[in-house]
Amino acid sequence: MPCWDECQSCLGTVKCGMCLLVTFAYLCCCPCFCPRAMRFGGKKTLADRFNKKTRSELFKRVLAWPRNKDNTKTLSMKILVIGPERSGKSAFIRSLESIFQGKIIPHGVDGQCHEKTLTHKGKTLPITMLECHEISEDGSVYDQVVKTIEAQIPLTENVSTHTISVLTEEVCPDTMLGAVFVFDAQNITELTQSDRVAQYDKINNLLQQNHIPRSVVMTHVDALTPDIPTHFWPSSVRGALSLGEALFHVHVSFPVKCYTDQTKLEQKTDILLLDALNSILYLCFIRPRLLSKGQGTKLTVNMARRLSAKLSRNPDWREHPPFTEKTRDELLQYVTSWKPTERVQEAFGRKPLRLLVLGPAGHGKSSFVSSIKSCVGREIGQGAVVGAGLSQVSRQYNEHTLICNDKDLPFVLCDSRGLYEEGEGAGINGIMKIITGQFQQGEIMPTQNDSMVEEDGDGGRGVQPFKTTDLPLGIILVVNAEKTEILGNKLSFREYLEKIMEALNDMEIPRCVVMTHADVIVQSDLKTAFSNKLLEQAVKSAGYLFHVPKHNVFPVKCYTDETVLKKKVDILLLDALKYALIAARHRAEFVAS
Repeated sequence: MPCWDECQSCLGTVKCGMCLLVTFAYLCCCPCFCPRAMRFGGKKTLADRFNKKTRSELFKRVLAWPRNKDNTKTLSMKILVIGPERSGKSAFIRSLESIFQGKIIPHGVDGQCHEKTLTHKGKTLPITMLECHEISEDGSVYDQVVKTIEAQIPLTENVSTHTISVLTEEVCPDTMLGAVFVFDAQNITELTQSDRVAQYDKINNLLQQNHIPRSVVMTHVDALTPDIPTHFWPSSVRGALSLGEALFHVHVSFPVKCYTDQTKLEQKTDILLLDALNSILYLCFIRPRLLSKGQGTKLTVNMARRLSAKLSRNPDWREHPPFTEKTRDELLQYVTSWKPTERVQEAFGRKPLRLLVLGPAGHGKSSFVSSIKSCVGREIGQGAVVGAGLSQVSRQYNEHTLICNDKDLPFVLCDSRGLYEEGEGAGINGIMKIITGQFQQGEIMPTQNDSMVEEDGDGGRGVQPFKTTDLPLGIILVVNAEKTEILGNKLSFREYLEKIMEALNDMEIPRCVVMTHADVIVQSDLKTAFSNKLLEQAVKSAGYLFHVPKHNVFPVKCYTDETVLKKKVDILLLDALKYALIAARHRAEFVAS
């Protein structure tokens, strides 16, 4: 049964019953309400958490320190490390340095307050650890804390006697303060009975008045348990943590093991240290925002971890469908059930409606067509012969029928020779003829250097008169995500492409861009594609190159070496095709009317 006084401290200044209910649900992981075993294990045991993947994720989260709301500069964090002598403050800081430098940092003795800024691969991280040494018991640590706050936020009033919100973004936009109390697991009982308690109460009140987030780190956890437990932390560890939380009036605590006499890094030790640092950083990052919104003043370890996972990603630069089975089924249902109206079928002679796929040689046109056929047919197959570069295979004009449940869909994807890039691509004459429907199935298209079509007074296009119904309902421009900027820097290609874009504008044919090889840019789970800044830049470059707005550029991954269908790949491909079909429907209705 939780202590009501303690629960009231968690709930903050909630007044009405409805707010009380909402806040209760929000703080459901508070240690007052949940058994301690759940705090340290949850549904997964500790053994499940101590693996290479966990260490890698925690390491990346710390490196991806959040930026300000305008995403223009990285927020810096200065963390005060406070604790009695020989509690492990220096060892804790030195152990974090060792992790980011990839080697054990030797012990160095320093009797003064000093700062340590973490570095990784020669790059300075925006995380500074400021160690406050306990020189004597006459309030020196308290004085150091006061001086640090005053130095960080210059004020005309004494911070020790006035309550101020030093961590709001308006007051402190670039650097934020946090505090960590460090104690030795072996000496916590003696510490709670010493005369230092009053001094730490005074320091704690100062930090609390100034809304500086506080947490507790318990070093030498290995002295209480020889090895990381295979289930929950034993009672000895939980008891020591409880004493530390009571001493420092903080409900967020982390058991860690520091590098003291080890000669190489250990995975379990790294995870304990990184988990503590990661949660401390995000407690410090999110708490000012909760205070500015009038929310509760207490955060717990589990809340920090959840917030960490959310905040470590960049915000999505585009709204996108969720990567779920339901989304894939809905997209597939739309594509396979797409059907033109009776009036459109009459206008187009009841022929399959054309979606033309264009793009530079070797950028993935045929791979995109084959991948779409695999998605619709629900099995991996090669629907279009795939080539690459100047030795491209796609030299002919081919119309690919999509088949679902042994039925042909009422539209075709038209593959063709690649756009001109270095002499072997399709010339302007060939592109204009294919757009106006003057190539037959299997007919070889001329290159830029061919003279198959002579100029006949119509600008050199060699295009015969055509009807509006001969034009495709949409153009899908395919480009490699890695090569958008390279193409943009080629003057000859831009001039060549400009002529094609002008013709498409004159014919009022809708177009979109499919950007292949998105997975190469993302280099991680495709779920993070729409929060990846490099991919966003590639999307902008592709849109600028092909004269389409950013929301008309669709990053995808094609099936190249896979043997089974994948949900996220299908969703990206089908979402791009759905947009092309929506534009095609509007175009078809316009032509038919």
